[in-house]
Amino acid sequence: MSVFAMSIDTYKVSDFADKKKYINFVLLKFIVVAEKKIVETPLMKQFFEMKKKHPDAIMLYRVGDFYETFSTDAVTASEILGITLTKRANGPGQHIELAGFPHHALDTYLPKLVRAGKRVAICEQLEDPKLTKKLVKRGITELVTPGVAINGNMLDYRENNFLGAVHFGKNACGVAFLDISTGEFLTAEGTIDYIDKLLANFSPKEVLVERSCKKRFDQSFTAKYLTFELDDWMMTGEAAHDRLLKQFETKNLKGFGVDKMHNAIVASGAILFYLDLTQHTQISHITSLARIEEEKFVRLDRFTVRNLELVEPMCEDGKSLLNVIDRTVCPMGARLLRRWTLFPLKSVKQINDRLDVVEHFFKDREGRELIQRQLELVGDMERLVSKVAVGRISPREMVQMKNALNAVAPIKAYCEDADNAVLRSFGEQLNACASIRDRIERELNPDAPNATNRGNVIRTGVNDELDSLREISYSGKDYLLKIQQRESELTGIPSLKVAYNNVFGYYIEVRNTHKDKVPPEWIRKQTLVNAERYVTQELKEYEEKILGAEEKILSLETRLFNDMVAAVATYIPAIQLNASLVARLDCLMSFTRVSIENRYNRPDVNESLDIDIVEEVAPHFLIAKHYGNLALFCRLTKHQSHYFRNSDKRFYAAGFDDEGKSMNPSDEYIPFVPDILYDDDGIGYLCLMQPSWLHTIDDIRHKIDGILATDKKIREHDEYYVGSLRNDIISYELVQHLSLIHISEP
Repeated sequence: MSVFAMSIDTYKVSDFADKKKYINFVLLKFIVVAEKKIVETPLMKQFFEMKKKHPDAIMLYRVGDFYETFSTDAVTASEILGITLTKRANGPGQHIELAGFPHHALDTYLPKLVRAGKRVAICEQLEDPKLTKKLVKRGITELVTPGVAINGNMLDYRENNFLGAVHFGKNACGVAFLDISTGEFLTAEGTIDYIDKLLANFSPKEVLVERSCKKRFDQSFTAKYLTFELDDWMMTGEAAHDRLLKQFETKNLKGFGVDKMHNAIVASGAILFYLDLTQHTQISHITSLARIEEEKFVRLDRFTVRNLELVEPMCEDGKSLLNVIDRTVCPMGARLLRRWTLFPLKSVKQINDRLDVVEHFFKDREGRELIQRQLELVGDMERLVSKVAVGRISPREMVQMKNALNAVAPIKAYCEDADNAVLRSFGEQLNACASIRDRIERELNPDAPNATNRGNVIRTGVNDELDSLREISYSGKDYLLKIQQRESELTGIPSLKVAYNNVFGYYIEVRNTHKDKVPPEWIRKQTLVNAERYVTQELKEYEEKILGAEEKILSLETRLFNDMVAAVATYIPAIQLNASLVARLDCLMSFTRVSIENRYNRPDVNESLDIDIVEEVAPHFLIAKHYGNLALFCRLTKHQSHYFRNSDKRFYAAGFDDEGKSMNPSDEYIPFVPDILYDDDGIGYLCLMQPSWLHTIDDIRHKIDGILATDKKIREHDEYYVGSLRNDIISYELVQHLSLIHISEP
């Protein structure tokens, strides 16, 4: 140690391949220097051994009933958590910073550290301090990071908490996303531009990248992400492939449709390696890997999402599209609706399937109300089943799981009898898991607490030993009184009494005047001036029971509850499927409710490019302009609307007020399905394009700029909206010159 500490100062930043390695080296150097200066008590020596494993993480070090932080960790933790920073003497004239909080407050303080972007290593006591006279063994049981969080206090129930990974290949880029709190595991492969859009839409809380590619990552993607650099061996094809096969227990990846996507496989495998690194080994709820199919969805970049206010308003008191249409009642539905908003479908059939369900519920009021009531009882089934997999579900959450499964049964029955093919398919796939649901009902106390150590988890009548221990623990005085009355009657000693002290435990006290009546099987324990104290075999056994009853009750209830959790774990795939179907049903019910509230009409979605105008454009109306293979969809003010009148092409305008309510007097409308959605300067454009047509806004600008460079008349109108997407008004001359559409002059 001392030789290393002496030689460590000979290195400088230029000796390292990248900045990350140098930072880790400096952190390690600090630890070594700290070890030299801080007196190495057994406790501090153990702390520094643990700290070396994760030098960039804040160490929560369990000491008795507290989690303590030391040195620079204490300074950082005190600032973030607002707890007192103290100093502890450490040798002559030395001290070490110290800050801590009670262990039961972990769920309160841990989320604050993670939200501050900190990685937190939790170092627990691995043995009972009462059973050892030496230093308690400790070990890091979990590394919590912004992208790997299961604790409900660290999560937004309406959003996923994705961990991302990016791998740069020779000709393509791979990306993967995992929400460990739900088990969703997604992957894709494509160009840097496509991966950039996926990162923007999934908004991962943390992104994994190869250490050698960190600079390239920062240069390739427009947004800034919290990143963690992995060793390059964790992002190799063979290692990633083997890790995925181990997780899914399959011989190949063909069943997931990703076997030919080398870069996507590498990114996906890297995520599983990271879970190993962070001590998250109980991940049986991650049962599949889904491919994100680029051709199925409209492509949205982050500027489009922002400027069209799809999920977040641009002003403080504004409303986004998601705010307007979200009437979901369970967290799973809210998360799915957000994803549907960011990944609009392109398939006319899939869109109409959704609309068919909405129309079905629109017409069936009783069915709609039935499903609504049941959805309100489901809760966050998706995250509850993930907690089952990692062994962190509480007794109260298990009661909620039972309630959710109870709610699934009537939903299944309704869907099976529905006259809609999609709903019937839902009904066939839903599984009420009756056997495990009934077991939870039969064994778990309906008022179970949040933690097993609070007791009263298991119902009476489930386990005879538990019932006996409870009777001893809860009715000890009554039991002793019964013994006293019985023995008094049997021996004829009216003054006999049963009592307890810390030295002899439970005993029977008999005055000297009656000691000749004492049965021979009683054992004399103590002689007093006026009395004798005895013990019986029954009292000995009772003493052993009552003194350890509470500990035994806790241990037995914990074991019975864990057995129940293990039984529920066998239903994880079925419950995950239930959660997925219920989430989809919740989204479709949300569409129904918002349609009723805001007077929306069902669109006739088809493959046609025809667009009809049915009403004159008014303030805040959305108007679609159809230019052959190109259609632009933009928001106009009343000052711009007069530019759009009768023409030799057909238009359609649909309007909405500030609350999202329809201002369209028409009974129906026919939208078109876009391939790509663009936006610039706060104006949205819905573009229909053939494969050989323009694919980026820059392509459109390039073509327009070329025309502007050769046509003086059009160039003079550049202060207007000449088609370069920089201003507000479409120039009559430019549109006519491009042969996109003929618009009569205003």
